Amino acid sequence: MMTRALSEREKRTIRLSILAGAAICMYFVVLEPTFGVLGRSRRELKSERARLEKLLSETSGDQQRSKRLAELVPVFEQPRDADEQGRLLRDEITKLLGKSGIGVRSLAFVRGDLSGVSAGLEKVLLQCRGRCNYEAALNLLSQLKTNPYYVGIEELTLTADAKKREELEMVLTVSTFAGKGGQVR
Repeated sequence: MMTRALSEREKRTIRLSILAGAAICMYFVVLEPTFGVLGRSRRELKSERARLEKLLSETSGDQQRSKRLAELVPVFEQPRDADEQGRLLRDEITKLLGKSGIGVRSLAFVRGDLSGVSAGLEKVLLQCRGRCNYEAALNLLSQLKTNPYYVGIEELTLTADAKKREELEMVLTVSTFAGKGGQVR
């Protein structure tokens, strides 16, 4: 067998063929799988980000609905015994009356109808008599829902003074619920 020496040009061609073959193998063995994984990862990341945005927007909407609902529904604290619940209601109503500019003549607990009250609760009624103007009465009524011990208005009477029509005589009875066991003073 005869071996002939390769020319410089043939050696170069073989080297370039080996380098091209190695590059092709490198591409199919290393780079293509890596790019495929990266592409899938990017698509998954994009879909997860979209899902997260959707969840965050729904949570934000729920928070906004809860906030609007909280503004509409009065805050109410759990009933305590009648002594404490009545005192807390009286203190908060006194603060609201002062803020509203209503001159209070009397503030007293009264007995009321207990129908419709749950078995473990009793109704405590607080009656306020005083003088005010129409704006002060409306201001008080709008602020009542901020009182955490207030449940409802049982009676509201506004009577205009015969001589000073802008002055009103007000009788307001509000209620709260108390746990059974104590007496209101």
